[in-house]
Amino acid sequence: MKSICIIPARGGSKRIKNKNIIKFNNKPMIYWSVRAAIKSKCFDKIVISTDSKKIEKIAKKLKINFIKRPKYLASDKTPVFEVVRHFLKRNKTKQSTICCILPCSPLIFYQDIVKAKKKLSKKTKFVFPITNYSYPLGRSLVKNKKDYVFFNNKDSISKNTQKFKDYFHDAGQFYWGYVNDFLKFENIFNSQKVKGHFIPNYRVKDIDNLTDLKLAKVMFKSLFLK
Repeated sequence: MKSICIIPARGGSKRIKNKNIIKFNNKPMIYWSVRAAIKSKCFDKIVISTDSKKIEKIAKKLKINFIKRPKYLASDKTPVFEVVRHFLKRNKTKQSTICCILPCSPLIFYQDIVKAKKKLSKKTKFVFPITNYSYPLGRSLVKNKKDYVFFNNKDSISKNTQKFKDYFHDAGQFYWGYVNDFLKFENIFNSQKVKGHFIPNYRVKDIDNLTDLKLAKVMFKSLFLK
């Protein structure tokens, strides 16, 4: 099954300047997503979608194809799937499946890309990595205007932690799907045929601010530099 990889990497970022190309373990951040894509050996072609000249230069240095993204698709509010559809609508692909790998994913394991792809089938249109919340959501607390704290669910006060249901969230690393389905559905959940590929939460870090960046660097050293 032929596959293509697209990495959407815009130039602007609000909380961390040039986040997609900031140095991470002596390499531009996006390097680690490209590296995982190459090591997975899943793709006939890897493409970076960007509005940034700096990222174009990095793509050339890494010998990776790139396409120029229009400004209306380069804001912080642009859904990533709009970028994927923009690419697919303007480029005829011979591949039947596509994986969108996020550029700010230095903790990504190429093995997860491989394993997740194998879950695609006629009954499963999309696959993406998920991880569990580290603490039961059923025991969440809320705070009122006077700064007093209460259990959000009173029934959870005397309930053992082991009895709470597990909840999961998007690991924010990549999204596998069929090319036709990315064009057909506005988001993956509209297909109602989505599977999660589980990743333990010690391998997941959403990098939104400088504190997240520091923690991700510590996690990276623990995972990859042993």
